[in-house]
Amino acid sequence: RLGNWLFRVAAAMGVAWDSGREVILPETVPCLVQHPGDPTPPPCSFALSFLSQVPRVRSLASVPWQQMLEEGTFKFNPAISESAAGIPRPSNILLSGYFQSFRYFSHHRARLIQTLALPPHHERAARARYLALLCPGGGGAQWRVDLAAGTRRGACTREGGALP
Repeated sequence: RLGNWLFRVAAAMGVAWDSGREVILPETVPCLVQHPGDPTPPPCSFALSFLSQVPRVRSLASVPWQQMLEEGTFKFNPAISESAAGIPRPSNILLSGYFQSFRYFSHHRARLIQTLALPPHHERAARARYLALLCPGGGGAQWRVDLAAGTRRGACTREGGALP
């Protein structure tokens, strides 16, 4: 589910940047989607600590939200960014929904790559772990290791877009 969450993180960044705002993320996100108002804590969570360049808060409930923009479908909704841009500052905007379209953030590609880049110590650890998984007995020093992320080609083709 990390891929889904990263799409949501990237979409939040895109909407924030389009409206001239700063994005704020929680310190951790649940492994399973939790319905609003459900008092039961999620069974697990993972930290967004690798996003060292992005402000994080312990709980989104601690932020005074003045507006909520909700994505009612699983498709790109251009009204989200337009609505966010039209809300006067210093209003804090909470995004709610699935946000799985690349169109919320594809025009910020270079900035996203820079913002989502792993800090050097995390990148070294990830490459070492990946190499260990590929070559459990060692001897993988001659291998070039690249990390990759999947894309949602179906979403791209249904929305008439092209892969970035």
